[in-house]
Amino acid sequence: MLQTIGKTIGMTIAGMCLVSTLAIAQTPLPGTPPGPAVPMVCTKVDMSGNCVEAKAPDESMVIVEGEGIKVGEKMTCVTKGSTTTCTKVTTMK
Repeated sequence: MLQTIGKTIGMTIAGMCLVSTLAIAQTPLPGTPPGPAVPMVCTKVDMSGNCVEAKAPDESMVIVEGEGIKVGEKMTCVTKGSTTTCTKVTTMK
């Protein structure tokens, strides 16, 4: 009897762990707010002159979308879903 109750409780806890893991790993739903803005530097442009790859602050390379941004220019990037969109940083002189 005690073994049966123990198995039931154990299976319930294991099921709850599985469900919570899947809930955390779920991709963001459309309409979720974008992540925080991250400063990056453009490292690669396409044939149209748009930035397609950038170096993140942690030195990793990230695929991005940035119109009119050249290699070496600083930009601010925001990730929403699976798309990272960047805008050129302009400085006032």
